Amino acid sequence: MPVTLLTSLFKAVALREIRRYQKTTELLCRKRPFQRLVREIASDHKADLRFQASAIAALQEGAEAFIVGMFEGMIFLPLLYALLY
Repeated sequence: MPVTLLTSLFKAVALREIRRYQKTTELLCRKRPFQRLVREIASDHKADLRFQASAIAALQEGAEAFIVGMFEGMIFLPLLYALLY
């Protein structure tokens, strides 16, 4: 495959995934692995901590919003650079 055809194929797949995830309100990370990660990080600071389910859900919402914002910045930064230079 020529490079341009391969590049356009990757772009089409990426756009399809973006549209799919924009239509849903579900979380991108699974709840249980995220909960284990939070508990592991918290146990490094203090043992025997307990978390409410709503606290874990709020942490996950915030973490995913942060990650999505980072990805959006990674997409628009090269575009901005291309426009300026």
